[in-house]
Formats: sequence, C-alpha cells, structure tokens
Amino acid sequence: MTSKSLQHKIEQTRLNAPLEVPKARLCSRVILAMMTCQPVDVPVQELKTALGSSWSSLRAIQFMSGRRGQMAAQAAPVAERNDLWLAHLVAKALADNQAITAINIAALEQLAKELAMGGAQTP
Repeated sequence: MTSKSLQHKIEQTRLNAPLEVPKARLCSRVILAMMTCQPVDVPVQELKTALGSSWSSLRAIQFMSGRRGQMAAQAAPVAERNDLWLAHLVAKALADNQAITAINIAALEQLAKELAMGGAQTP
C-alpha cells in the first residue's frame, strides 16, 4: 500500500509533467545520439545552455530513467512521444544495468548502442 504522502508526490509529479517536457526533449536528444552512434557534443552543449553547466550525458540519463522523465514522455505531444518514450526506456535499461553514478561514458555509449540494436549482453 502506498502512503498518502507518496501518492501526493506522484500526483504532483504527474501534474508538473507538462512543464518537464522541454527538459525531457533535451535529455532525450543526448540519449538518442548515443543510440545512433552520433556525436553527443552538440546535444550535451544544448542541454548545458538550457539547463546549466552541471548537466551532462550522465545527468540526462538519470533524469530520463526516472519517474519525472517517464511522466514527461507521457505528457509530450503525440508527435514527440515515441522518441521520448524510447529515450526513457533506454535510459531506464542503462540505469538498471550500470551503477549510474559511477558509469564510464564510453561503456555507456556502447551499452546504448547494444540496447538500440536489440538488447545488451549482460556480463
């Protein structure tokens, strides 16, 4: 059974989800670039410009793997929902497969590519 305070927090997150869509767009661009073997420099720089210098590819994955990223993907316009949802699922898989706070970015990019191609091999 979920506590009333947690239920309230989830509901607040759901209500604020449309406000998180711009952040989710920026974060998903980083993740999608990793998945398609594209350079992440430009999407990361756009992320930093919009959200602050503390944002990185790692932080984008952390955001998109969580509940706020998931709800933002659900709240996005229909035309964008697939890309945001895909970025959420890949970020979640990355977070589930790695120690997300101590991840090596090269290993992360490789795992993202493997996940995009049909699944990663677990060691």
